[in-house]
Amino acid sequence: MKRIRVFAVALFLCVARFSSFCQCTAPPGAASNNCTTPGSIQLTSDNTNINTGQEYFFTGSGTINSVNINGGILRICGNLSLTNLNFNNGSIIVEPSGSLNYAGSAATVTSSNQEITNYGTLMMTQNYQLNNNSFLVNHGTLDMSLTDFLTATPLIIGSPDAFLVNEPSGLFNLPTLNANINSAFINRGTSQFGNLTINSQGSVCMGAGSVIITNNITNNPANSISVESGMACISYNGQAVMNNQLSNTSSLFVCRLAGSQNPAPSSFGSATVLNPCTSCQVALPVSLVSFTGSPIDNGYLLQWTTASEDNVQSFIIESSEDGTNFQPLGEVNANNRPSSYTFDASIQTKTFFRLKMVDIGGSFKYSAILLAMPSIKSNQLIISPNPVESDHVDLIFTLLSDVNGQLSMTDMTGQVVKQQSLQLKEGSSSIRWSLNIVPAGIYLLSFRNERVQIETEKLVKVR
Repeated sequence: MKRIRVFAVALFLCVARFSSFCQCTAPPGAASNNCTTPGSIQLTSDNTNINTGQEYFFTGSGTINSVNINGGILRICGNLSLTNLNFNNGSIIVEPSGSLNYAGSAATVTSSNQEITNYGTLMMTQNYQLNNNSFLVNHGTLDMSLTDFLTATPLIIGSPDAFLVNEPSGLFNLPTLNANINSAFINRGTSQFGNLTINSQGSVCMGAGSVIITNNITNNPANSISVESGMACISYNGQAVMNNQLSNTSSLFVCRLAGSQNPAPSSFGSATVLNPCTSCQVALPVSLVSFTGSPIDNGYLLQWTTASEDNVQSFIIESSEDGTNFQPLGEVNANNRPSSYTFDASIQTKTFFRLKMVDIGGSFKYSAILLAMPSIKSNQLIISPNPVESDHVDLIFTLLSDVNGQLSMTDMTGQVVKQQSLQLKEGSSSIRWSLNIVPAGIYLLSFRNERVQIETEKLVKVR
């Protein structure tokens, strides 16, 4: 008999030191950086203490038998196997070139402020507990699929002020585990579980193009799954125990795989149900990875990439002088497979662009808005539209160089309402920022890092 293990998630937003991170907004995690920084120490020996103010790094490949993190930082750029970890407080950062294989006895999290950010591969082969103002943000792969767990709770988010976030590039690979959502789980990438249970205080926020794959799903609260922008998909092949309706948005696609049972006693609510359905890749007609632009001679080069396309007819390029009134400029036929596209546009002055993505049935959706400038003389941030009447806004950046930094939104008293770490490319790029939890009012937006600061812009939300 196949064993299903338990993945217990107890998450809660809008509390403690993360009070500005509510429902669909997550702690940003640590930025990716060079492995060796001035003053950092190479981790080479067992029984190492990493104390407050210290940063250790690991390169190459090897096994360390014991590490005690007491307020410091461990940055992993190689392939590290760790057999014993006492994580009191501090940070672990797995860089894109790194991997951490935790293969020892259960890690003990006994204090506050534990932060794990993964850009590479994080493999858990024993229990791990995350508590007390802590978070795990995954940009890479979190793999628990190869583990024969000895207990029923291999990964515990054990405190109401702990956070688990899967970003757009992230993969949670836990195909034999139960996910018990007791507060809020933020999924912007792909997550695979054995079974998914959303308990009475639980909620799931899904990002554009995100996917959850599960065998069975049990939902207890009403409208527990929200979609912050675009479309998202959940697929299942077994039972759907709906004690309350699942969602109040048609942007959530429910993909009923072969063997799936009807929802009961309630329904999927306003979610778009596809039956029969072979995968979420089919359910989501097009998943847009990026939409960027850069100046070229006598014009502007628009570029976009898709992660998936199904029954997509074309991409219509629309332009505007004011960011509100758009007109069609050209059309590119879709390839109906993951693809990259380009379009040369002629511009004489500041111009806004967006993509209208049309399927063969005539339905369509829009991309975020992109700002094109004939030449870039300074870093700029434009808010469109402004004032804002909906639950999202497009933030359009025009930059002289690649920049990693912090985007902050504050109210007029200086209180931080929302924050997010961004990695932005030279030229023009845009993000669609959710404002569904932000009340009407006047706010200030700023973007900065150690060497770049964009002039603060005022945002007005009217409802």
